[in-house]
Amino acid sequence: LVGSEMCIRDRYTAGENEDTRKWTVFAMDTDRYTYLYGFCEAVDTEEDMDEIYQSIFSQLYLSDEN
Repeated sequence: LVGSEMCIRDRYTAGENEDTRKWTVFAMDTDRYTYLYGFCEAVDTEEDMDEIYQSIFSQLYLSDEN
C-alpha cells in the first residue's frame, strides 16, 4: 500500500527469441485514476536492472498538489 491506496507490482515477458523483453510494472489505483509505471529490458539484463527499478518504485508517492 502507498498511503491508503492499493498497489500492484507485476512482471511479465513479451516477444520471442532475441526480441523477448521483460516488463516490470507498478500499478496504483485511486478513486479517480489508475497510474501505471513500467520498465522494459532485454531478458539478459533483467538481474542488473531489478535493484534500480526497486529503488525507483520505492520513491513513488501520490501528491494532491495542483
